[in-house]
Amino acid sequence: MKTTFLKLSALSAILSVIVLYSCQQDPITPNYGNVAMNQMPPLSAVQAGNYISYSALESCLGDPLTVVFNNGYNNSCGNIILQMSTDGGATWAQVSSGVPTNGTLSYTFTPTAVGNYLFRGRWNATGGQACSSTGANINFQAGTAAFPAIVTNNCCQLNFAGLAISCDDTREAEYTFTAEEDMDYIKIQGGLTNFTGADAVVTVTGGNLSVSQWTPGGSSNRVIKVEGSVLACEEVTIHITWNSTNGNEIITGNWSVKDDQGVDVAPSIPGLECQ
Repeated sequence: MKTTFLKLSALSAILSVIVLYSCQQDPITPNYGNVAMNQMPPLSAVQAGNYISYSALESCLGDPLTVVFNNGYNNSCGNIILQMSTDGGATWAQVSSGVPTNGTLSYTFTPTAVGNYLFRGRWNATGGQACSSTGANINFQAGTAAFPAIVTNNCCQLNFAGLAISCDDTREAEYTFTAEEDMDYIKIQGGLTNFTGADAVVTVTGGNLSVSQWTPGGSSNRVIKVEGSVLACEEVTIHITWNSTNGNEIITGNWSVKDDQGVDVAPSIPGLECQ
């Protein structure tokens, strides 16, 4: 029994030394390229590599895209060069260069074509405003994004909707339209039910559109036409107020939106009814 007790005591002592030694070791800091993770300032954008981040991984054609090169040194000296490739890295074009601000250089542009945009950057301690000593240079190979920013044209959703706001003697309705692509000509047209009073007040926001209205064939109802051009993703709002003595709960006729060939761009909206 004594022998067993002595063996267990010796083993416990060895294990205590091992645990004490391991607790005294310095924590291991992972490294990304030449810069330790605890030196890298936090990035609010999508990080695409060790040094490059995007404001968005996927964006829509026509939307601004910002690319940031961060050398991780939090300095304001040396020189950063940022390059872009649209053919998967086969060729590169310089898009921005300059002295970093707190280690970063930003480049914002608006893509004019659908595709993948790959970026790479480098930082040299010399050039621009020279650094006395701020860490090793970063070359293009280390500063290349791991994946591209994707620009797509399929971002706008077609929408055509109507809403009855007020159905008293003073009436109010609103129609909204959003196109999937630029349209040189659209015609949004519809009617107000009979027994309308004077011309309706029509307020249009968005697009490059004009308004006309008339009473067809001497009747007491009214037709309103809004026509012109709109941009992709641009919301058009048509706000209408008018007077009427019509007691019917349906206050408008059908409304449609057509292109320059007279083809429906979206399903028509039947007469709006107060709930």
